[in-house]
Amino acid sequence: MAFISEDSIREKADEATIKFLDLWEELSNSVLGTSLPVCIKDLKKNPLYKHITYEFSTAIPDPVEKPVSLAIWTSHYPHLSNVLITHEIGHWILVLKGFKTIREGRLDRVKNALIRSMIDHPVIYSLQRKYGHDPLEWVDRRAIDSIHYVQKQAVPWPHGINLMALYLADDVFNCSKRVSKRILRLSRRYHPKLHEK
Repeated sequence: MAFISEDSIREKADEATIKFLDLWEELSNSVLGTSLPVCIKDLKKNPLYKHITYEFSTAIPDPVEKPVSLAIWTSHYPHLSNVLITHEIGHWILVLKGFKTIREGRLDRVKNALIRSMIDHPVIYSLQRKYGHDPLEWVDRRAIDSIHYVQKQAVPWPHGINLMALYLADDVFNCSKRVSKRILRLSRRYHPKLHEK
């Protein structure tokens, strides 16, 4: 399977991304005893994610390639976004630093992932700013993508209304006030059940 290697990522990366990659290499060596190179792969080629029709990215250790890598699976493949790369590495930096989050055994994988993301994201955005990225524009773009999804009434959220509420709440908490107001206004219009007590 085709992928973009860490060497290729570094060739096109900005200074903040290089710092994140260096931090990830240092942490993985320190905590795991080995470095896990980062690579980028096409989300549509992964059977676990091929059903996803909305903008989505995730990072998971991938034992398929040797050596084992931290694979960033993205719907934007092969386009590289430095902010996306540092965001996805950020989730795993928090894991290796022992950042505690909620994991509820009775919840399904999607709900656990959404809850973990809501908890992780403010910390990741702060870490990105510390190293030189301002993620707000990227967060706003993600939130606007959510707005377009909300407006497609004929296309139901694939995981149910409660998970849609979690996904949109993550955007509302972290995007700009202008975009946040738009999400709330449109979600009230198209999905009033999201706002019922």
